[in-house]
Amino acid sequence: MEPTWKIVKDGSLIGVLNLIEIDQPWFRCRFSPETGWTAVESLFESMASAHRRRDYERYGELLTSVRSLGLTLEPLSEGDSIVPVMLKIEGEMASFRY
Repeated sequence: MEPTWKIVKDGSLIGVLNLIEIDQPWFRCRFSPETGWTAVESLFESMASAHRRRDYERYGELLTSVRSLGLTLEPLSEGDSIVPVMLKIEGEMASFRY
């Protein structure tokens, strides 16, 4: 069974990540939104849009905003919680580093 994490912000479930592959330093996952997703969705959509446009200055600003959310990745089975350094979500795909 591949590792699975809950994305949590202040006790609210944002979504679930199911590991697809590890391409160091990135962990590539399938993303399933949960009830808390709507509160942060526009931020991640803006970040993905800036990356597609190659607007790296704006991308960096949005990345800082994502970091300030205080998100944690909590494993559904065994393991320690992760505080991601970078978390990108675009549609049903996500990648993170820690």
